[in-house]
Amino acid sequence: DIQMVARRHAMLALVLALVLSGAASATDDGQAQEIAVRCEACQATAAAVIAAIAADAGATDAELRQDSLDACHKQYGKSALVCSTLNASFADVLAAIRTGDDAAAACIDAFVCLPQDLSTLPRLERNRATLTRLAAMYPNSKTVWQYYLAFTEVPHSSGSCAKASRWLTELGRRLGGTVKYDGAGNVAVKFASTAGKEQAPGIVIQAHMDMLPIKTAWSTHVWLTDPLDVYIDDTRTLSTVAVVRANGTNIGADDGVGVAQAITFAVERDNFVHGQIELLFTTNEDLGLLGVTAMTPGELLSARAKYLVNVDADSFQSIIIGCAGGATRALYIPLEHVTHESGWSHFTMQVSGLQGGHSGLMIDKGRGNAIKWVATLLSQNTATLLGYPFRITTFTNCGAARNAIPAGCQVELAVQTEHLADFQSSAATLFNSLKTLYAYSEPTPVLTVNNLAAPSSSTALTGSSSRTALRFIDELPYGVHAWDEVLPTLVDTSCNVGTAKLVATNELEVVCLARASSNTTISVLPVALQEFAQAYSGRWVQTSADYPGWLPDPDSTICTTAQAVYAADFGFTPSLVAKHLGLEPGVLVNGKFPNNNLEAISVGANQPDAHMVTERIEIDSMDKLHTFIDDLAVRLSDGTLVVNSESAGGDTVSPATTAAPVLQILFATLAALLCLDRVCL
Repeated sequence: DIQMVARRHAMLALVLALVLSGAASATDDGQAQEIAVRCEACQATAAAVIAAIAADAGATDAELRQDSLDACHKQYGKSALVCSTLNASFADVLAAIRTGDDAAAACIDAFVCLPQDLSTLPRLERNRATLTRLAAMYPNSKTVWQYYLAFTEVPHSSGSCAKASRWLTELGRRLGGTVKYDGAGNVAVKFASTAGKEQAPGIVIQAHMDMLPIKTAWSTHVWLTDPLDVYIDDTRTLSTVAVVRANGTNIGADDGVGVAQAITFAVERDNFVHGQIELLFTTNEDLGLLGVTAMTPGELLSARAKYLVNVDADSFQSIIIGCAGGATRALYIPLEHVTHESGWSHFTMQVSGLQGGHSGLMIDKGRGNAIKWVATLLSQNTATLLGYPFRITTFTNCGAARNAIPAGCQVELAVQTEHLADFQSSAATLFNSLKTLYAYSEPTPVLTVNNLAAPSSSTALTGSSSRTALRFIDELPYGVHAWDEVLPTLVDTSCNVGTAKLVATNELEVVCLARASSNTTISVLPVALQEFAQAYSGRWVQTSADYPGWLPDPDSTICTTAQAVYAADFGFTPSLVAKHLGLEPGVLVNGKFPNNNLEAISVGANQPDAHMVTERIEIDSMDKLHTFIDDLAVRLSDGTLVVNSESAGGDTVSPATTAAPVLQILFATLAALLCLDRVCL
């Protein structure tokens, strides 16, 4: 209401006055400038978004984002922090504005500019009872579960990481760390080494803060506001051990587990002797490694960082020591349209029921690609080979993402009525042949044909353009190209045809993701795709940054030390694996910090069914992972364990604040004056 908006305006004005008066100089060096820059970014962000909405009320979110960025670049320049902040927080700002808030309120609600000391660290509300049970089951890991459950109450879905970024920034400061962050929302927190270990190699615990939002059809969960509803499932129906799940949604183990383990490592750092510790939290990993690829090379981590422990694996029984790089290209070829004529029949043909799956992990399983199947059915059936004319009206639901093998694809067709039965029959015959060919890897494929009373559009591709589109799809590379010579079971090079559709520019759009272990190969593969599109008089667009691979080094210090810790702590030697998919260590080791000569591993708890509502965490593996990370740090620092008699317990997840007392008093007074309960210090 008007009164609340007025209070928020007053709040912003008082904060600005506080900065200008110099009171902020009582904080860490440089924080006064940070506050001023963030407030400028706040005002510019909201103003740019509001102006874009006013200019075109019917614009899509993507168009509004681009209009806002264009305006910001024009005023501040393309490299300005203001514009980086705008891009990173656009979704939250837009959502706040659309609820009726004005510019200042939108900034406050979406967290763009306010000093980090005003952040609220959430107290456990919905999941307090779950924490009590978990702490009783595994008291050694109470802190891990405390921070994990607290993080489930901070909205952090992919694409909307602003609140999580704020929470981690403030938490890092309250834990006594030195905090850095960038325009993409990535957060780094550094802690000094134990006395006498200043020259020991630094260790980095890294995780991504976003989770891919998945929920059931009946769930009413609102991702931008609601905490997850976490419970202990001891029915043993999905796993042979007790697990933690969420009601109606996935639980965000990918990568809430890593976030909680990293925070706990910092909280308990006084329990052992260690070198310099750094935590690195990245944004939007599940959207294509967006946060880590947006990092400026050489920034956020220090020159002392030597050992990188990525906590984003899904199995405690193995250690990941390598991954593939990737390059995504959207390919476009021009096509001609014609108006529908009488004497033609219209129908849809849909391939469904294929297995699909991750295009890195499952690319070697021989699974069918629904887009390629449709192209084969239409271009290679007997009726087509006999020259019966047909026209494509639309492609619908052909693939879900660039990194997923398409499990379904539907095409709408027009065929001369006299040839309709022959065309459909010959396509069905060819489909049965494909079923036989793929019987091992595709047990349940389905072909559905529905005749239409009228077409969905007044135009279709010409016969020639229809055949050209199918030939283009048919000839695009899909599947495994090469296997690794050192690890024969590892795919070295592959390509996925992820999505296909007709776009408004009278073009066919096909999005492909190429992967390779070798960075030399990953630089060549997209060029081949680009040239292939150009051979059809087409064009290409790089939709996201290419990311490098990470070559396995089983003899590295961190790898051999990790194996020794497993053997000592748990009585077994974990398997060493490389993954044919993109992982953040590949970008960090090779792309962002090449001068550090980082050694890396990726570990995790047992957390099956990532990106599914059945995602879960095996409780005992979370406890083991906690022990492993602590002991690994001790070994890498060549230190010894120190018993700390003080408990890290308590109901809240925030330790005592380290903010300057004068600011505590000023901000507490400010909160009381404005009656804003959510501002707490």
